[in-house]
Amino acid sequence: MKDLFIECSCHGEAIRAEKQEDGDVWFSFWQHGFGTKELNLKNRIRLMWQILRTGHSYTDMIILEKNKVEKLVEFLKE
Repeated sequence: MKDLFIECSCHGEAIRAEKQEDGDVWFSFWQHGFGTKELNLKNRIRLMWQILRTGHSYTDMIILEKNKVEKLVEFLKE
């Protein structure tokens, strides 16, 4: 099994792609700080700044920069 972990550009979420032996690809979506664990000060400030700047915290999307998209495409091609 191979896997690839890519963090979102907003640093609030991430994607983990796992290639199974049978060729299936499983995607896991990770969200920092919105579970049972409390956010540390750095992540609280980052989240507040994101909300103040854009009006939302990107909790419903994953933003991948071009180089991260290329990594994901190469991983899926293998």
